[in-house]
Amino acid sequence: MNFSERNKIISQIKEESLKTKLKAYEIQKSLSEESELISAWKVGGTTKSTQQAFKTESSYLGPINKNNFFYKKKEIFLPDSLKNPQGELEIAFRLSEDVENITLEKSCFKALDFFDLIAPAIEIPYSSKNFPESGLYFLIADCCASGFLILGRETKLSEEIFKKRLKVTIDRIPQEIGDSENFAFSIEGVLYDILLESKKYSLGLRKGHWVSSGGISKLIELPIDEHFQLSSNFSVSNKITINKNGK
Repeated sequence: MNFSERNKIISQIKEESLKTKLKAYEIQKSLSEESELISAWKVGGTTKSTQQAFKTESSYLGPINKNNFFYKKKEIFLPDSLKNPQGELEIAFRLSEDVENITLEKSCFKALDFFDLIAPAIEIPYSSKNFPESGLYFLIADCCASGFLILGRETKLSEEIFKKRLKVTIDRIPQEIGDSENFAFSIEGVLYDILLESKKYSLGLRKGHWVSSGGISKLIELPIDEHFQLSSNFSVSNKITINKNGK
């Protein structure tokens, strides 16, 4: 389903019919693509600021179509209709297990049992609604305003990485830093909460899917038609160019 079709359906939903998180996820699933077309997941509710804005203490997820997921790409094409694209700096983790098959015990949870790779990321949201004004349930129904996800260079996840304060940057905007200190929980706590939400609402996260952590920077205007470096303190930098040419 393309963005215009999604917008049309979301615009027809009445607020009185959207009273629970379960109902919001039911609508999201009806809008989602076939499971084999999902490559990644957008996440929210993992930072103090989004928890306050949407009055929640847990994460929420929305699927990202494989055509809007850019992994190992040096040149990225966004539609011309996306005016002045803005994005958030994030950290993405790759699942090594199907979530529906795992057992979660918080007391003995180890993220390395369920995730194997980590990468810096830029998440570009898309929605016709105004958030946070429209509220959490509309956000979830609207696939959590999922738009595009750009991954930088991945590296193997390790215990040492979890002990670090993780940072993500773009060299053209050095003053803006994605910082894991902005998470509401520890990094492992964030990943546990994401898996818990997925299992609770049967979202269908699978081995090989990338899960992006939620914005750990403010929303920033992205460089267009020029090379920039997407960097982090846990993986090698790589050059990326975002183009707009109607594709």
